[in-house]
Amino acid sequence: MHLLSILLIGIAANLDNLGISVSYGLRSTRIPFVSNLIIAIVSMICAYLSIIAGKFISEFISIGIANLAGGLIIICIGIKCIAEEPGCPK
Repeated sequence: MHLLSILLIGIAANLDNLGISVSYGLRSTRIPFVSNLIIAIVSMICAYLSIIAGKFISEFISIGIANLAGGLIIICIGIKCIAEEPGCPK
């Protein structure tokens, strides 16, 4: 089950890369191999550091508190996006 979770997180984390690649492809913009390699390495390092930080933090925070905090953060981001929508009274 953990392998499936890891695979799904990897796919979700790279969906934005797919969108960017498609938009560059539609414009016929080429990204050099070295630049692509640097982007991939930086992305890999950041993902690894995030995993390590999550493992470290999980020793101090319970799963219930983490779920509550994550849910509240997502709700706040949603409210902010709705409030900043063009044409919306401020």
